Amino acid sequence: MRKLLAILGSLSLVATTSSVVVACKKDNEEGDTGSVFIKADGSLNITADGLLKWYQENVGNENGIAQLKAFYQSFAVAILQNAGDKDSVFADIKPSPTMNQYALEDFQQKLKDIWGLKSDQAGSVQGAANNSWKQKEDAAKKSYGDKNYKKKLVDELAKTFPYVDKDFDSLKKAFISNDILTNKSTGAQAQLTKLLANNSSQSFINSGVSTSELLNNFKSLWGATKLNDLATNILAQLNKKNEDEKTENILNLFNATGGTNIIATPGDSVSQKPWKLDSINWATLETTWTKEMVEDLLYRLSTSFDPTSENLTNSIDWAGSKTVSQRWNYVTADGNYLRDTSTYFDLVESFPNFNFSSLKLDTNSKNAAFGMLNNSQRFLVDQFFQNQKPISISQIVFKKSESGDLTKLINGQAFLSSMTSDSKNWEQYYGLYNFLQNYVTGKGTSTNPEPDPKPDSKTFADETGDGINSPIPGIGQYTFDTIFGSNSKSNIGKIKLDGAAVPNKIWWDTSFYEAKNEEKLLTLGNSDMSKTLKYSVYDFLQAKDHTPYALNTEGEQSVSGIAQYLISRYKFTNPIIAQNIQDAIAAQSTDVQKDLIDALYGTLNLIEALNRTITEQNKEANSEDQVNNKMYQVLNAKQGIIAFIESDGLHIAKINGFDAMSQPLENQKTSIFGDTVESKQTYINEIQSFKRLNSYAQNDTSGYYRYIYQDYNQMIGKPGYSTDAFYSDLVLPQQVDKLKAYGVNYQDLNTSVSNLYEKFLVNNSILSAGAKNEENPPFYKFDLFKEVNDSISNNQDKDNSLSNNNSWLWDYCGTILNKDNDQLLETFFGFKQNEASQTFKDWLRKKLKQSQNHTSQGGRALFKQGWADWNKEIDKFRNKETDNKTAPLVKLSWGGEAKTHITNVFQLESFKPFATSSNFALTNWVKWSNEWQTSHQSIVLTASSIERQSNYSSRKVTK
Repeated sequence: MRKLLAILGSLSLVATTSSVVVACKKDNEEGDTGSVFIKADGSLNITADGLLKWYQENVGNENGIAQLKAFYQSFAVAILQNAGDKDSVFADIKPSPTMNQYALEDFQQKLKDIWGLKSDQAGSVQGAANNSWKQKEDAAKKSYGDKNYKKKLVDELAKTFPYVDKDFDSLKKAFISNDILTNKSTGAQAQLTKLLANNSSQSFINSGVSTSELLNNFKSLWGATKLNDLATNILAQLNKKNEDEKTENILNLFNATGGTNIIATPGDSVSQKPWKLDSINWATLETTWTKEMVEDLLYRLSTSFDPTSENLTNSIDWAGSKTVSQRWNYVTADGNYLRDTSTYFDLVESFPNFNFSSLKLDTNSKNAAFGMLNNSQRFLVDQFFQNQKPISISQIVFKKSESGDLTKLINGQAFLSSMTSDSKNWEQYYGLYNFLQNYVTGKGTSTNPEPDPKPDSKTFADETGDGINSPIPGIGQYTFDTIFGSNSKSNIGKIKLDGAAVPNKIWWDTSFYEAKNEEKLLTLGNSDMSKTLKYSVYDFLQAKDHTPYALNTEGEQSVSGIAQYLISRYKFTNPIIAQNIQDAIAAQSTDVQKDLIDALYGTLNLIEALNRTITEQNKEANSEDQVNNKMYQVLNAKQGIIAFIESDGLHIAKINGFDAMSQPLENQKTSIFGDTVESKQTYINEIQSFKRLNSYAQNDTSGYYRYIYQDYNQMIGKPGYSTDAFYSDLVLPQQVDKLKAYGVNYQDLNTSVSNLYEKFLVNNSILSAGAKNEENPPFYKFDLFKEVNDSISNNQDKDNSLSNNNSWLWDYCGTILNKDNDQLLETFFGFKQNEASQTFKDWLRKKLKQSQNHTSQGGRALFKQGWADWNKEIDKFRNKETDNKTAPLVKLSWGGEAKTHITNVFQLESFKPFATSSNFALTNWVKWSNEWQTSHQSIVLTASSIERQSNYSSRKVTK
């Protein structure tokens, strides 16, 4: 096993600011040979005493972040070199249901390929470094000529590497070594990042078995057999259970044409049925065979097969039967329905291929499945999901008037200040109230009805409000979601109004509101969204019980008394505005007037319920008492919709995919490519699903495929449509019909992601990254993968700042190798049992823990600090205001109550990636993450605070 000194020495590391070992000061040089570590030939001569000396002189009282980053670079090299060792620690690392769930298949070989066994191997770390040198050398030859270029390069590189002997070979070696360590595109760390974090698709190497090859082998092996004996002879061969050429060929033909079910045998009547990928039963050696099963295979392989014929097998054409389109309804991988030229081979894109030396995955079509997470990506996503608790948010913002100042006073006049009495006067508030009824709360008295138990019912919502919490059958969207996922790009962001005031239904004037489809995810640590939004949403999640706000239309019902009522009851200070509201209502018919009056008071009472003023009733209210706390109100507890007011208006915010949060956690899963057909069943279904979706995405100009990613309620099945044209305008029934023919279910996408809300974020991020058609944009704009990748690289160019997840590669190896920090240090580096080595090891151990704590606790620290800063901002504003009785000064919570709420947020079960049990071992990073939650270790935020001990502590997560 290569240890620290051997690794560093073999690389001949150089003394640059981005290398593993930083050069010592000039007064520490040993004669004329360079620094303490640099030998005359450019290689390193690191002794235990020299290592300690370097540590003391180059680290000292500094925060050590730059040195820690350099260590991570050397660790990447150590990983790749170790993979090539005869006794590599990665030799036996394979994913299985009970361990190594985050390991890649053929992990050791993938690492060896990245490192490059040959120095000129294309795409490898060593090959790229040598290529960089060749380009530099060629450029020098072109500039200075063959005779002078070496001298010019020596002069140039001697300045970059001052402690390396000033000769061409030593400096060349230094240049290549430095490129391996520090190149941001092709160096060791960069290449590992590409493999483990940035690989957005799974590629499946074709094993070489093709349709024509399978059929040719079949004719060669069975050509001399009579057709009337063929099924009997094949059955006898299969029943031997031998691992031989004949059995291999037959098993592969079964799997390549649809498995072992009877699917091609002629019958009295032929009716077309939908073909389902997840209904395939794969053929194995252990399958119990019948003659009917074998004959069915032969009918698939040739239209001319006749089990009564005495002709030889080779006398007929074995090119695949063309009867498949008569029996099965299916959209093939190229996006087309089965046709007259299709064969049974078109039913299967990927299948288990037997060659009995190893079981591989073969493919009948394209060999990439964009969007399928590999196991290492899932490690990073799981880690980010638990540590940062990401949430997708969409909002409708009811705009304030130009004259309203919601930072000083929140009341109705700040929103309703029209100086005219035409229909635009009432359309503003009527639109808000109608939107709330149709999209948020329902029209009945209950604002939180139970879900409609019949997903194929004819209506989604009626005049009683029943069904408002039922997803639209077949696509999983709620009515609110259709604002951002309309069937027409021109309607995205639009809200449709109905009712007596608008009998012909109209789109609400967008000058009154803004539809915000947030591109970034709300997380504990980010500051991209307002504090009111951030802390209200997380507070809503931690609250055990929610009392939904009921739309309240109580108020003066006489039209002639409205203006005076607005002045006396709702503190309108401009009588002209109040009179215009009254006149606009009076101009309508009696039945319309009732709707407008309800909408007016429904709007004003909601605004009043959110005015954030301190009263005797709410001054001690806490966020568990949602009615009295006016920071936010819950409008729909099942869909996760709340309301709050900020400086720009009244916000109706929905947690996208919220109902997936309420689902019970499942045990950890893994994407396994194992040694048995059974272990591949889910894996193959998933591969086929993604390959088909990718094909649809390229060919489906209507964007129907997008709804598959949206169906997180897994309601794909018998579609049901609304008889109310209001909903048919939002989602066309024919889109749902088209969706059914795809043969792909949401539950088949990234099955290894156990947490259903995490899966919602993952799958919709895939749609966001893969949907390139501008006419059919993704329903949500967030990209979880981009944010995960940002977390491991956001400060990589800053010497004295850590990325949010700087320790990811170290944590990943610790997880799949089942080793703690000390064990990893000894495995990859090794330390002598002397004071110098142990001192350096202790320093490194401390920095590693701080880096890991920054990953697990950094978001929490920022969340706490942001909450405290928010309360300070309110206090500061309170001191400036002269009329504190009307100013919006209510806090969400403070003191001990805030600490309790924050602790509850950190312990939310909804953001655990998976359930744990005795059957599923906890990974290392989960274990130490939970341990850190009970500790008072330092929280690493910046260079200046890496050594600082945090005064925050967290309660232990309940397992």
